[in-house]
Amino acid sequence: GDAFIDIVPLWCFLFSLVGVVLGPVTQGCAERLGVVRSAGCFLDKLCIHQTDAELKKSGIRSLGAFVRKSRTMLILWSPEYFTRLWCCFEVAVFLQSEREKA
Repeated sequence: GDAFIDIVPLWCFLFSLVGVVLGPVTQGCAERLGVVRSAGCFLDKLCIHQTDAELKKSGIRSLGAFVRKSRTMLILWSPEYFTRLWCCFEVAVFLQSEREKA
């Protein structure tokens, strides 16, 4: 009873670790073999540097180009979403690029 409960976190950790390692490896192999297409993901808060001003500026300048190349856009909605200028910019660029593709 108790011994099993004590090792459950260890098993969860080990299987999570295997998934974290094998997931990207198998995805990369599948892309190279042509089984699946690469699916990039851009999270502005993570992909744009938040403390180095020059890197942040460079990331912001590239934002429009990345959004224009995107096929889909997923918005993690909150009541404050459209109070942030860069969020308005991302949506406007995406909608305009979709309009141009049509």
